[in-house]
Amino acid sequence: MILNFLTISLIIELQLNKGGEILLNFKRIILTFVILLMGFIVYDSQAVLATNDENDRDMETISERDRIETEIDDFIEKDNKNTDLSLSIIENELIDNKYDQEEEMYDNEGYGEQDLNDKKFHRKDLAVEMNDLSSENEFTELSKNDSIVQEVEIDEMSTQIDEIVNSDAQDVSMLYRIGDSGDHIVLLKESLVRLGFANWASPTNVYGPITAGVVKEFQKYYGLQTTGIADEVTRAKMDEVLTPPYRVGDRGEAIVELKEKLVQLGFASWSNPSQYYGPITITVVNKFQDYYGFEQSDVISQEMLEKIDLILTGDFSIGDSGTHVIDLKEKLVLLGFASWRAPSNSYGPITARVVRDFQEYYDLPNSGIADEITQTKMNEVLALPYRSGDRGQHIVEFKEKLVQLGFASWKNPSQFYGNYTIKAFNKFQEYYNFDLTDIVTEDHISKINELLTGQYSNGDRGEHVVALKEDLVSLGFASWKSPSNSYGPITANVVKKFQRYYGLPISGIADQLTLKTLKDAKANLVPRFENGDRGDHVVELKKKLVQLGFAKWSNPTQYYGSNTIAAVNRFQAYYGLPVTKKVTPETFNKIDDILNGQYNLGDSGPHIVELKEKLVILGFANWSNPSGAYGKVTSNVVKRFQKAYGLIVNGIADEITLAKIDNNIVKIFIDPGHGGKDPGGQGFGLDEKDIVLDIALKTANMLSKNYLGVDVRLSRTNDTFYELVERANMANEWNADYYLSLHTNAHNGIAHGFESFIFNGKVSNETVRKQREIHNYLINKINRLDRGMKRANFSVLRNTEMPSLLLEYMFIDHPNENKLLRNASYRTALAKYTAEALAQSFNLQRR
Repeated sequence: MILNFLTISLIIELQLNKGGEILLNFKRIILTFVILLMGFIVYDSQAVLATNDENDRDMETISERDRIETEIDDFIEKDNKNTDLSLSIIENELIDNKYDQEEEMYDNEGYGEQDLNDKKFHRKDLAVEMNDLSSENEFTELSKNDSIVQEVEIDEMSTQIDEIVNSDAQDVSMLYRIGDSGDHIVLLKESLVRLGFANWASPTNVYGPITAGVVKEFQKYYGLQTTGIADEVTRAKMDEVLTPPYRVGDRGEAIVELKEKLVQLGFASWSNPSQYYGPITITVVNKFQDYYGFEQSDVISQEMLEKIDLILTGDFSIGDSGTHVIDLKEKLVLLGFASWRAPSNSYGPITARVVRDFQEYYDLPNSGIADEITQTKMNEVLALPYRSGDRGQHIVEFKEKLVQLGFASWKNPSQFYGNYTIKAFNKFQEYYNFDLTDIVTEDHISKINELLTGQYSNGDRGEHVVALKEDLVSLGFASWKSPSNSYGPITANVVKKFQRYYGLPISGIADQLTLKTLKDAKANLVPRFENGDRGDHVVELKKKLVQLGFAKWSNPTQYYGSNTIAAVNRFQAYYGLPVTKKVTPETFNKIDDILNGQYNLGDSGPHIVELKEKLVILGFANWSNPSGAYGKVTSNVVKRFQKAYGLIVNGIADEITLAKIDNNIVKIFIDPGHGGKDPGGQGFGLDEKDIVLDIALKTANMLSKNYLGVDVRLSRTNDTFYELVERANMANEWNADYYLSLHTNAHNGIAHGFESFIFNGKVSNETVRKQREIHNYLINKINRLDRGMKRANFSVLRNTEMPSLLLEYMFIDHPNENKLLRNASYRTALAKYTAEALAQSFNLQRR
């Protein structure tokens, strides 16, 4: 056997050294012989241990000669520069090709975490993946390359001999170097896979050159001595990296698992996270730490990992069930994010989606898991104080109380605490001398409840009610001869008349300020205007009544008689004042208020321009660019309007005239979806934002040009981006009567047809009726597949305070419907049909 080794060594050395350096080669032969002898001893012991190992099929089939030659090749190959160069050229060509593809994929998916150094390591990872062969091929592949084996330096060989000799003292069954085998090698390889340095699916128990190469990569990456031998230091480093805490530069399956959990918790959106712990990972980790009150650090500790697992395996995520889930759902209903009537105890995908909606609305990580912070926010919103942006049933109840107290007139108040709620709340605060704030505190709620449950409201009884009624009779607001002590609906209506008359909040509740005003009115001294009175003040009164259109005296007398009483009564009834047959202080003041108002001959300002524009909309004038002056022409136009609508004709745009103008104008807010940076759906080169803008502009023009009594405003008239909440707020602040959102659909290139949406929560009957009327008109005109009248929790439908509708005309990514939408004439037709549908639904008259 030894002779065979020596013969092989001589042959190899003679082949490698045709230059004739015999003496040097002879020395090398002797050293080679010693190496082979020691390798044979090690190999022999290894062979005994591996006899029963099923993974050593290659070792059993390779001949002894091939085995010895492979061991020689392995030894000589370690520092063979020419061989490394040749192999690396081939290897890098393959690696570069694969790496370029991988890099392109990462770029397309938006991954930017790895820096240049990480890319370099990624290239090496790919090399390991490409060379991750099973142990059956490790020795065979090396034997194919013995033709390129060259000299090994004497000092390097001596060092290797020393290492082999010194290793005799070690347990030969637990070596971690080339030639070793056993279950401990399998465990080592599995660790390298977990660390991301290899991708063996089912690693063998043999430690070959490829394994050594992977170990070298690990050692180099972590700044260890690069030997390819998995010594104690190397293995300790592996255990350290595999065990928390994780830090910058770590890599492997554990990092992938960490990232996937951070995605689940809503702190990141990686679709296919890498194995690298880099700067972007740190940013996400810091968000997690900040959110859950951990100290900011680049390191993920065991405590943090336990917190992550605790959240993911808590009682409020998909799959959980119990009464605690019912409690959660009931809160979501109260908050206005769901409409379950009898919620189940199951936490499923729908519950998770509703939780995500809540989290998104309140700027929490969108995980769909109701963690402690999410639940704390729910409880905070449901409890006092209330503030702008809050929503839910408790806000509806708050608004209803403001209506009861006369500070608002919502018929069906929404669940949203917005600008209009703040305005009504501010009126309440001013009226009751609170400091102005947007926040509803316990003090405010206590005051509201006190007013609603006081001694002067519907249902109360007592002598104090009798006294109140007698005062109202004395001021002409009622005619009870012997008032009872009961405060019922009739009493409340009389109190409302009094409050309206004196400009108080119209609640029907005789609160402190109403009682004070009542007392002051009784003591107020004004000229007496009763039957039989005479004087110049009566002449002046009559002239004013003529000017206001309630009489036609050309030369009025000083006498206050039946004709004067009739004119005064008409005036009082017209303006909602108590009909008293006499001029009360309130009547006298009302006359002066109208004559000295802002809409009379000689007045000017932007409010006059707005009035004229409305008269143009109603078809009573055709000013193209109205001035701000209120002259005779304006007065005559106002008279024509008053006559047409059966009002008192005086040419003064008083409150009743202005209200009638507004009531006969329909304010339609059209919102072309998307815009600016948001193209919307796309298909065959078309962007949704451009299509719907064109349709919206044409629809608005056709409505204004062809129909009377319609005022149209758009959320955008050019390629501008607005947030969804901004669009809803625009319509709310304008006090629109109707909100129409225009869109096109996009899905998979196959779906097609037309559909419409209203809010999936509580809506008015008018909202449902308008959807039916407009949807049916359009589907009959455009002759496309009817996908139905639907409901959804879209932001613009949820946050608008008037009836609203969202149209999805067609699918921009469907070939046939794309051709239609691409055609400008067809878009004009869509605009025409949309304008006609609105006109029919609102009963607009053509010009």
